[in-house]
Amino acid sequence: MKDWRCVGPLTIEWQDVDIAQPSPKRLKDPKHWRDRAEEARIKAELMSDEQAVQTMLHVAEQYERLAERAELRSYHLN
Repeated sequence: MKDWRCVGPLTIEWQDVDIAQPSPKRLKDPKHWRDRAEEARIKAELMSDEQAVQTMLHVAEQYERLAERAELRSYHLN
């Protein structure tokens, strides 16, 4: 099998990725998602490839949407 990590900087084999699931408490915490959005924006500022920058900014927007959804859920539960 070809090692796809050698093809380019953005190509990885997903079986090599270990992604920890956030705790249920964090999933409901808007601050958790806003912190992830800020991290994505900071990473975007450090990138030189415009496509990568746009992708990271899109990721930040999606994290902001998750924060908004978490806030709405907390309002409905209270």
